[in-house]
Amino acid sequence: MAAHSPAFAIKFVQVGDGASQTLNWNTSPFCTNYTEGMVWSVDGRILSQPARATLDWTGQDALQVVAYGPLEYTHYSLNPCSDAWVAIEARQVPLVFQVQAEPDDPLPLQMDLHVAPAMAGTLDMRAGIGGNPGSITLTLQMTMTVKVNGQLVSADSLNQVQTISNGQTMTWSPALPKGAANQVTIPGVTGGSLIEIRLWFYRRLGASDYTDILSSGPFGHGIALVINAQPINVVGVAEESQAEHPRLGICPNPSPGAARIDYTLPRASRVRLAVYDIAGSRVATLADRMEEAGRGEMSWDGRGARGERLPPGVYVVELLAGTERRVSRLVLLSR
Repeated sequence: MAAHSPAFAIKFVQVGDGASQTLNWNTSPFCTNYTEGMVWSVDGRILSQPARATLDWTGQDALQVVAYGPLEYTHYSLNPCSDAWVAIEARQVPLVFQVQAEPDDPLPLQMDLHVAPAMAGTLDMRAGIGGNPGSITLTLQMTMTVKVNGQLVSADSLNQVQTISNGQTMTWSPALPKGAANQVTIPGVTGGSLIEIRLWFYRRLGASDYTDILSSGPFGHGIALVINAQPINVVGVAEESQAEHPRLGICPNPSPGAARIDYTLPRASRVRLAVYDIAGSRVATLADRMEEAGRGEMSWDGRGARGERLPPGVYVVELLAGTERRVSRLVLLSR
């Protein structure tokens, strides 16, 4: 028996030493009235006086972690350079969340978990307004990793510098380099599973003379690093029925070139395990044989049927077990 969502309410409860995240900031006295300092997180949100950045999370039904640094700057006079930066550090001590069901849900949880990291926000920059001198140099650094039950499922980093001067303008919507390849769906995630997020957010502004920066985004005036974890296909599975259907899992995903493919068979059957490219062509057959009921495991090194290295991109892993079929997407990274 299986009960499907939305009958099941899910919570993501922060566990571990989440109070050890830090925020640092420093701003120039020439063009701002902010001070420099460092604070620690309080109940899931980094705060400061005055507040210059936040690290926040919510966790009912879906998990969203946001690292955000506001950025609005206007200066219309000849003045020395303004140098301001803000940094959120959550790498050494990660954010850890546990997947939980509401207490009155009668069955253990099982779900597919869709992880989607991205950046949000747009900057409009003008340097040298009205024929006057002016320059802007803006540095953005973002790093994030997501693990589920200790296995790396998504990772990316951004390090970009944009410079304009004397009459130049720029509209900039930063994006993580891997883009949609950061999104991955992890099958078979159960209640009690742990999601670990490590991130680094750093923004530095150097500006002088007649310049301004206007920013917009879903979290206010600034750029944000956003990590969403959305449960899909949520079921409650009775103990005696958990092995009624084949299961398929891939780890790590995205993969740098070597992935472990796990599968479970409820009964003896003919098994074919194959990999397809996004166009639907079969590029590798990993197994084609009779197997007994139970757990199986295969590895794939990102090579095709002739041993050639396949290009990075999205591939589909298919498990045929008797008359039943399971598929899962695998993102192969460049090496």
